[in-house]
Amino acid sequence: MVKRWISAIEIANILGITKRGVNKRARNEQWRNRSIKANGGMCQVFQLEFLPDDVQRAYAASLKMDLQALQTALKPASEAEKKVTIISYNGRGAVTKAIKPLDASSEAGLRIAAMRVKLIEAYSQSGLSAKAFIAAYESGAVAADLRERLGRWGNIHTQSNFYKNWLAVYQEHGIAGLVPQYARRRGGAGASFDEKAKEIINSLYLDLRKPSAASVARDLAQFGYDLKYVTVNRYIKEIPNSVKVFYREGQKAYHDKFDPYIERDYTLFKAMEWGCGDHHIFDFVITHEGRIFRPWVTLFMDMRSRTITGWWIDVVPNTLTIMRAFAQSVDRYGLFENMLVDNGKDFRSEWFAGSEWKERRTKPEKETLELIEGVLQDCKTNVHFATPYRGQSKPVERFFRSVCELFSKTQDFYVGSNTVDAPEDKKLFWGRINGRDKIEVTYTLEQLRRDFEQFVTWFNSSWQHSGQGMDGKTPNTVFAETFECKREMPEEYRKYVFTVREKRVIQRNGVSMDGISYYNSEMARLIGEKVEVRRDINDIGKAAIFSLPDLVYQFDAESDLFKDKGITEEQLRKVRRLQKKAREHIDAYPRSEEIRQARKTPAELLAERMAADEESQIIEGLLETKKVVGGEPLAPRRKRTLRLPIDPD
Repeated sequence: MVKRWISAIEIANILGITKRGVNKRARNEQWRNRSIKANGGMCQVFQLEFLPDDVQRAYAASLKMDLQALQTALKPASEAEKKVTIISYNGRGAVTKAIKPLDASSEAGLRIAAMRVKLIEAYSQSGLSAKAFIAAYESGAVAADLRERLGRWGNIHTQSNFYKNWLAVYQEHGIAGLVPQYARRRGGAGASFDEKAKEIINSLYLDLRKPSAASVARDLAQFGYDLKYVTVNRYIKEIPNSVKVFYREGQKAYHDKFDPYIERDYTLFKAMEWGCGDHHIFDFVITHEGRIFRPWVTLFMDMRSRTITGWWIDVVPNTLTIMRAFAQSVDRYGLFENMLVDNGKDFRSEWFAGSEWKERRTKPEKETLELIEGVLQDCKTNVHFATPYRGQSKPVERFFRSVCELFSKTQDFYVGSNTVDAPEDKKLFWGRINGRDKIEVTYTLEQLRRDFEQFVTWFNSSWQHSGQGMDGKTPNTVFAETFECKREMPEEYRKYVFTVREKRVIQRNGVSMDGISYYNSEMARLIGEKVEVRRDINDIGKAAIFSLPDLVYQFDAESDLFKDKGITEEQLRKVRRLQKKAREHIDAYPRSEEIRQARKTPAELLAERMAADEESQIIEGLLETKKVVGGEPLAPRRKRTLRLPIDPD
């Protein structure tokens, strides 16, 4: 049997010289060697394949074979794969280990092995010592591209590591030895505990309250599992990130980060063919009527040109702000053919969108559905509702990001949209803190409306948009290029469109909305009939009466109380808020219905006292019969009474 490694004593016996002579020659000629355990100590052996020819010939003669047969036997099976001759490595420090065959290696492992071969080639051609090559490689002076591509699979660090894990295995096994040999012996993270424990960890960790891995490890003890934090944390790290986002951040976050989406092609639209609208809260504060708050803007945009067609800023967003913004859009640019709006309750309001949302969501029977035409339906604009919580559905959401960067952050009273963006002096807008004086907010609602009007004008005329189909042009330029004709609304028709709508039954004294009565003498012929009452949002002193279900205009009804005073819907709501505020002191005296129900009437109290008196008399009778001395009952003690001078004897 041919040995691949032989000791110095075996070589000495073959050559007929001393062991000391063999070791001296080995040092001088740098024979490839390694140390192995033998006879309770360490023994040095030499690789026969790389020994001088005279030594190999003597060894072959001892086996009764020629030199060529010996060299053929010593040649590794993977020798044909080798392309590099290692000129300065003698096998010192080499280790043996089981190597996976190439056909059992992964494709990624083979790619890593091929790059490692190139690295060994670079070492062989460099003419540097192993130590100098490693230093140049780690510094990036040599084979920098290979180091970047290999990443952690190209780490050498030390000369010993380079010898043992690279040159030795490559010389012994060829390219197969350079394939990463690491393999998971475990069944993956969590293999040490059962499926029930995994289910408990999933239930505890995948929660919107975002508990930490440490708290989950502690809570496992309540279910009878004693698992270390490291074990639990390793299993949690193996949970896909998409699953973590879905359960710990919510469906919206999952949709924004992982769900595929269909990209809308805006170049297929014409200007005013599609519009969209939404609300946005500014990231700065203003003062209005003694309050400091972040105002809201309701805004409509042409989806093709990204032109801002109408807007309205107010304290809170509601149906009134939507109608005022839409009225401004109609005045300036005409009517949209289609409108993509939010799923918020104010956009779904029948004032604005009519019964479209109700028909989509509740599926009522046509014959029983009493239609109330909304503003969009009156304008012959088709209503489309965006997918809930999907900002990608409405391009106006992207404009709001521009508002934050280009408008909100330029304001003196900027507070940010979250705690991360909030400036340090944010709290000083509301009062003095830690010895620092309060910052007086002087920005008013009227000033904000003027400034935002200037910003919208600048954006439409000067902003070079890089969005789809914009090609760096301004919104006004694209609007002019794609606009065909303006859909006008007759002026006499407007006062019946931008209105508050309610269904009412006509009574003898007319109809009422929000406590205000409206009357017209022609109502006498319609007493008992159901009608639609439309009140102008700019003047609540007059209401238009429409018949149902055909929605035919009948007449105008007026209120003597508010006639010709031009009171707006906002002013009416302001009065309601003041009335509500005036009653706040009443809430300081709460009443408990349980206490009121537990209260007893005088008759009930008298009955309880009488029942108690009867019971006490029975008890006293029993006690008197027990008070005896020598078998005779005791005489009752005479009760002492207080006598007054005026009492008779």
